[in-house]
Amino acid sequence: MAAALPLLKLSTLFVKTISKPLASRLKVEASKREGLRKFCQSIGDGVHYIYARGNVIASGYKFVGVKPLPEEQAVSDGISTLSETVIVGFSAFV
Repeated sequence: MAAALPLLKLSTLFVKTISKPLASRLKVEASKREGLRKFCQSIGDGVHYIYARGNVIASGYKFVGVKPLPEEQAVSDGISTLSETVIVGFSAFV
């Protein structure tokens, strides 16, 4: 069992090493491709909506609505969320 621990650490490091460049490439492609940019914007707005709704409900207030983020911030948040999802998804797959 003790021998499995270093292999687990090495495999985790390997997964992170491979998936980080994939996530970085995703950021570059999102700036070039309009469809991917819109997709990342919708992800960013969706994550913002979920966080805002959760915070309002957790505070004990009635949720009325939330303003969407500015386009650049929504795209940035969406790209970050998508790249982290790629890293976690690749880790789970391996």
